[in-house]
Amino acid sequence: MKRWLQALIVIVLTGCGSGVTLNGTGASTSPATASSPTVETTAAAASKTAPSPTDKETAGRRRPDPSIARLDPGTLVVCSPWAPSVVAVDPGTGVQRVLSTGGVMVHPEGAAIGMDGALYVVDPDAGSGGRGLVLRIDPSSGAQTVVCASTAFLDPNGIVADTDGTLLVADPDAFSTPPQAGPGAVFRVWPDTGAVQVVSSLGLLVYPFGLTFDPQRRIMVADGHLDGSGGVVKVDPLTGAQQRVASGPLFDFPVGVATEAAGTLVVSNFAAAAHGDLVRVNPTTGVVTVLASDFHNPAGVAVEASGSIVTSDYRGGTVVRVDPASGAETTVASGPPMVVPDSGGQPSGPFGICAVPAFADFSAHLSIRVPQQHAPDAFEVNGTFALAATSNGISPTREVVTARVGECSVTVPAGAFRALPHDRYQFSGPLGGGTVVATIERSGTSWSYRFTANGVDLGVLPDPVPVTLFIGDEGGRSEVEP
Repeated sequence: MKRWLQALIVIVLTGCGSGVTLNGTGASTSPATASSPTVETTAAAASKTAPSPTDKETAGRRRPDPSIARLDPGTLVVCSPWAPSVVAVDPGTGVQRVLSTGGVMVHPEGAAIGMDGALYVVDPDAGSGGRGLVLRIDPSSGAQTVVCASTAFLDPNGIVADTDGTLLVADPDAFSTPPQAGPGAVFRVWPDTGAVQVVSSLGLLVYPFGLTFDPQRRIMVADGHLDGSGGVVKVDPLTGAQQRVASGPLFDFPVGVATEAAGTLVVSNFAAAAHGDLVRVNPTTGVVTVLASDFHNPAGVAVEASGSIVTSDYRGGTVVRVDPASGAETTVASGPPMVVPDSGGQPSGPFGICAVPAFADFSAHLSIRVPQQHAPDAFEVNGTFALAATSNGISPTREVVTARVGECSVTVPAGAFRALPHDRYQFSGPLGGGTVVATIERSGTSWSYRFTANGVDLGVLPDPVPVTLFIGDEGGRSEVEP
């Protein structure tokens, strides 16, 4: 945290003679000097304990940990560095709820929802000796689990989840010697094992900060000092090869980046004109245009299922929604608990932000069997949903599928659904002490689903009843009358 604030004042860049050598493909090997951080696990070693990035389709997706609660689809998650806390924000009402505070965290700055549905947070100062680490947080209990505390990290800030269950982390100071800044690196992290490998470093990467994927699953990096004022670099996830997407005068220390449905990028300029703005980047032409500018240092940026853009305005102490067509700004949430004084007494608010993946449209109909005395409960829930334009797709045969009615969850393990002709998927069998019959079916661009459960315990249901469906990392939620 302290390093990037200092970087706004003075930047001294180290050159390519920093002891890091390129392997000819754009990826980098471990630093040659003993004073520089080293990568604890090589790519070859990592592949022994986790799926290789080249095996995404055959390896399947990570299954959610049933012991960790999942946030409702569409929920906004922000990191408040100086609290230090991770806060959930209701995207409709703006109501804030602290998910986790204190503990291992020192300055949490980036958040991402993994393919397992878990919440991951990167903190640049929480590791040994002030180095950074990656945490998994249980949103129901606030429990924190260190999933990676590699000595390869120095000041990691950006984080994004890949479809193979791994995480990508951007560290702008990975191969620097403080107080000198950069060059940084993009790392791949296996959260199950803590294994780390360098994806790309040096070359065009001067101060890599924010991360996203384009529709072709290439890594897009917001670099705070590309060509001086910053820009965007495209990185091949397999080879580490780099390509300049855009740079120039409309960038001023960009730290956040998100991908829109059309493939365009939205980038947050933290220091633009001392207040900051959001710019839109055409990744094909490199053309940059200003989208919205009434901020006080926007940091994180995310795209919601509706296509709206949300950003965390650090000094403004707000979460702001931006209309993607007009650039009109609407405050979603402001003030405590995500806003606290920093070390200088100045109000500081949210930094990193992410949105829990959600369906673009979701409907639910619920019928409940009224049990006789001592008889178990039963329910049937059915409806339709549509994937968001930014969705990474669903795979019912390879992903965990969960239907939740009130507090009662029915979870079908990954691999349990059978694929039938005409894009139909079915599961039938005993589950959790009861029996479940479930179908998921695609028709054009929409999907339908039906879950029938017998022998379950619904407990005391509220009125209306919240119904949630998760398929992998995406989901939908609705409140219905039984």
